[in-house]
Amino acid sequence: MNITELSVKRPVTILILTALLTGLAAFMVPDLAVDLYPSVSPPYISVSTSFSGAGPLEVEESVTRLLEKQLSNVTGLISLNSTSSEGNSRISMEFDYSTDLDDATNDVRDSLERVSRSLPDDAGSPAIFKFNLANRAIMTLIVQGEETPDKLKTLAEDTVQPLLERLEGVSSADVRGGNTKIIKVDVSQSRLEAYNLTLSQLSSALSARNIQSGAGSVSKDGLEYTLRVDEKFKVLEDIRRTVIATLNSDETTSSINRSRVVRLEDIADVYEANQDVSSIVYVNGSPSISLSIQNESGSNVVQVADTIINALPEINQELPEGISLSILYDNTTMIRNTLGQVYKAALQGAILAMLVLFFFLRNIKSTLIIGLSIPIALLITMMGMYFFDLTLNMISLTGLILGLGMIVDNSIVILENIYHYRERGAKLEPSAILGSREMVTAIVASTMTTLCVFIPLIIWKDNLEMMGQMFEDMIFTVVLSLIISLVTALTLVPALSSHYLKLDSRVQKPLKNRVLILLDNKLEKFLVAIEKGYRRALVFALGNKALILTLVLVIMVISFQLFGTLGMNLQPRPRTDDSVRISLTMPVGTSLERTELFIQEMRQIVEDEVEGYENLILNIGSSGGGGSNSYTGSIEITLPPVGHQIDTPSDIQNKIRPYLNQFPEATFAFSAGRWMRTSSAVDIEIYSNDLDLASKTALEIRDLLKENLPQVEDPISSMEDGGPEYRILIDTDRASALGLDSSTVASTIKNLVDGQTPTTFWKNGTEMDVLVQLNSENRSSLSDLESQYIRGASGQRISLTNVARLVETIGPKSINRENETRVLHVTAGLAEGVAVTAIQPLIENLLETAYIVPEGVRISYGGEAKEIERFSSPLMVIIIVAVIMVFAVMASLFESLVDPLIIFFSIPLLLIGVVLVYKITGEAFSIISAVGIVVLAGIVVNNGIVLVDYTNLLRHRGADVTEAVLNAGQSRLRPILMTSLTTILGMVPMGFFPGEGTEFIRPLGQTIVGGLAVSTLITLFVTPVMYSLLNSHRKVKMPRRMRKKVDIEVQG
Repeated sequence: MNITELSVKRPVTILILTALLTGLAAFMVPDLAVDLYPSVSPPYISVSTSFSGAGPLEVEESVTRLLEKQLSNVTGLISLNSTSSEGNSRISMEFDYSTDLDDATNDVRDSLERVSRSLPDDAGSPAIFKFNLANRAIMTLIVQGEETPDKLKTLAEDTVQPLLERLEGVSSADVRGGNTKIIKVDVSQSRLEAYNLTLSQLSSALSARNIQSGAGSVSKDGLEYTLRVDEKFKVLEDIRRTVIATLNSDETTSSINRSRVVRLEDIADVYEANQDVSSIVYVNGSPSISLSIQNESGSNVVQVADTIINALPEINQELPEGISLSILYDNTTMIRNTLGQVYKAALQGAILAMLVLFFFLRNIKSTLIIGLSIPIALLITMMGMYFFDLTLNMISLTGLILGLGMIVDNSIVILENIYHYRERGAKLEPSAILGSREMVTAIVASTMTTLCVFIPLIIWKDNLEMMGQMFEDMIFTVVLSLIISLVTALTLVPALSSHYLKLDSRVQKPLKNRVLILLDNKLEKFLVAIEKGYRRALVFALGNKALILTLVLVIMVISFQLFGTLGMNLQPRPRTDDSVRISLTMPVGTSLERTELFIQEMRQIVEDEVEGYENLILNIGSSGGGGSNSYTGSIEITLPPVGHQIDTPSDIQNKIRPYLNQFPEATFAFSAGRWMRTSSAVDIEIYSNDLDLASKTALEIRDLLKENLPQVEDPISSMEDGGPEYRILIDTDRASALGLDSSTVASTIKNLVDGQTPTTFWKNGTEMDVLVQLNSENRSSLSDLESQYIRGASGQRISLTNVARLVETIGPKSINRENETRVLHVTAGLAEGVAVTAIQPLIENLLETAYIVPEGVRISYGGEAKEIERFSSPLMVIIIVAVIMVFAVMASLFESLVDPLIIFFSIPLLLIGVVLVYKITGEAFSIISAVGIVVLAGIVVNNGIVLVDYTNLLRHRGADVTEAVLNAGQSRLRPILMTSLTTILGMVPMGFFPGEGTEFIRPLGQTIVGGLAVSTLITLFVTPVMYSLLNSHRKVKMPRRMRKKVDIEVQG
């Protein structure tokens, strides 16, 4: 008793098992983590080392080169990139995707321990970080109210932040913006000199005065009294009255007059003020306090966002009247909308598949059977995702949609054959058993061929790097859904059709309604006419084999030639988003005030031109992504949900770009669209040890691209123009003779200009730093700096100009190195619709003909073009191995080398449809499209398998080759059309009507629809022709299990 017969004989068992699994899955699916893209962990490790006070050149020489030399020997290392900037060295290490990052981290740590003693004394200990794509904000909240910015910030830090971080799934809530109150001690240079004092003495006195400590205990009257010194500053007056020094006096009296002590108020102004800001944030024109929320790793971001939204009323109750906490930007809105579009595409595909089945069979019960198999297979698949810690994301849902069309294929083949037996008058149970058993080989073969194409994708996924990691989720969902669909087709479908949804044809239950009879007859005549028309066409094809094969061969050759003309991108570059960021970079050294002026002018343009935006968020002193530079800024335009936007991100870019010429000093860059960026579309690498020459070359190439290639958008150089600086050159011999060292000179100057924070002051429960520095009048010019004094070892005051001189120069802001060589990058994006492979030759030709590369500079090309070239080899290997495995599976199942060869010819035919669909749509080919071709290799053979399997069955029953081919073609036309149409129509919504935000997966749908549609049409003729050619003088050798099956049928 085989599995189909067991299912028919034990229908209750099958039903109960299915119900239990489906019910269990229904409880687990809501807990599936949700995200836009799969959770991938790129094999990157970074090492950050601080070197306070050192410039980029010194950091490179003393820290970066030393660490690079040691780290370059770590096992599994692919590339080593570094950035040396002011006071910091950051080294990024890329490993092979098969590397265990925990082991690599241990190797890196061991290497750092061996070299850490050789680092400069002022350098910090190297810190190791792993790259994590999940570290991004899921939501931004804003605190508003009728209070000063510093009080709002205090409320955010002391009240709102702790409440948010207690919520389930919230990892952190970072407070940004606002003012921080400090106590400023503005010291007068003239008074400091008059009293012969230094800033260090002021700081030491403040630190020594502001103490609170225990001093032991004493006994009195049998009680223990704790002794405590409490000289903490209570009010500002305590700070002002701090004694800094005592004037010399010959008196020996115990009394000290006020005139004999120097207090802080004698030489400095002490007051409460706002800390000098290095960045400013405006929301809709007003300074703001925002909280950036990050979720815990592995959590359901949508559920976390809902938890925060539900908690807002309760948190607002904790705030003073007039203060509110609200949502500024919800990053999960885009995730919800995008996944909603994918859900919609899946539902549309399922409905279309059921309509196709109803059209061909015109039987409600058969449609319900297929309709039940879809959610059952999908729910159990998602339960498997739950157990394997996969997220419900765009890629895994794409796998479910892809599986959706193939889920019903097996059930359709089985159900159609059972229906065929019922039309011949067979009873329910024999129809279910024989109809299922007859198609077992065909559906097992078709499922196995589809599954095996994913094996090389799994084996070589590390060679596809990030793309391979991403498609792991899709592979899992497709493979699991196909296995479940196979089991469902062999068990649930026979059980339902024979017992619970008894399948009746027009023989058992003829229609009684005249209108329905008329419609049914019309449809049946239409389908019969198609079958007869196909038979006539097939007769012509069998009579003109040479013509048909020549015609197909010519079309294939033309398709191969046209394929070379298709533009190619690494991946789609969707610009759909619910926000747009305009980043601005001014010349290095531009003040924060001047940068703000430019940002505010750009804000006015945005307000005048852009329609339908929700919020304008201005970041001045940063690009909105972290870090702080006075010459950078950004405008973030938040938009309504996708589908409700008046101006889309593309519209906004087109409206704003014409205004950029009004700001010749500034460099702008637009960013919108969420996709897994792996590299820039255009990347020109410039190698040279001469930083000035390399920087000049980079700027010239950048300008050349701007002037000559309008298809190239926002070209920028990774080397910012050098910033103006004064380099302090210390006369070390003279300094040593006066009892000074370089470190003392450097730290003294830093304290004079930037100030010191020797202690803190508490006010109303809030701790504030006490900042001691020269007042602004004494530190605003070069002459002020040159007039400073440094205290020598013996206490004497030494003029700065006596031991050092100041030289005006231009210094690099950062120095980039790749694989221990200095390198600069000129990167750019591409205009919408422009393919990388089309623009790259133009760029290379432009530089060859219009630019002379200076001596000492070497240029090479990276970016997407280089990655496409790198991925081409593993993709070809994957496709070739997939095709070989398909052939091997078919040969094993048919126990023949000829039959698989016949079916094998349908694989190259898919390229005709693929080329056709991309030529019609005008879109570029991509790696996603190539993955679609791999999947197609396992799908397109299914129709050939059904045809060849049934043709062999007819020949075994005694039919000659021509008769068997014609009858098999006519008999199997309906199931072939049904299975093909369900897969095609299931992918049509995703490929051609994907909805906003799902453009990333569109090429997969287009590739499968185009390839399968054309391949199915041609296969219906090529496969019978090839079968007739190769089997005209060959007897059919069938597997033993098939011979046994046919014998049973004949005997029955």
